[in-house]
Amino acid sequence: MARISVRELKQIHGISQEDINLARATQKAQKKSGSVVLPLAVICGVQKRRRKTGNVTDPDMLLERQKRGRGEYGVDYRRGRNRAKDSPGVFS
Repeated sequence: MARISVRELKQIHGISQEDINLARATQKAQKKSGSVVLPLAVICGVQKRRRKTGNVTDPDMLLERQKRGRGEYGVDYRRGRNRAKDSPGVFS
């Protein structure tokens, strides 16, 4: 993700100076509280926030053992039953 300058925020994305000043005040408050300081473009809504996560969300990247544990095959081995057959219905 490339950084976006204040000039680009104003000219290309149409962000007003008032919004940029408010975003800077938000950054100052984030620094003061010790939390993660977001870029101006994220605060103004031009870019999405980058998140660093170790969780694998793509099912193709999971191991077979992980798929079984998460019930990807329709069988939940942690409970020892077939979820499709043994699970109680809404009206049962």
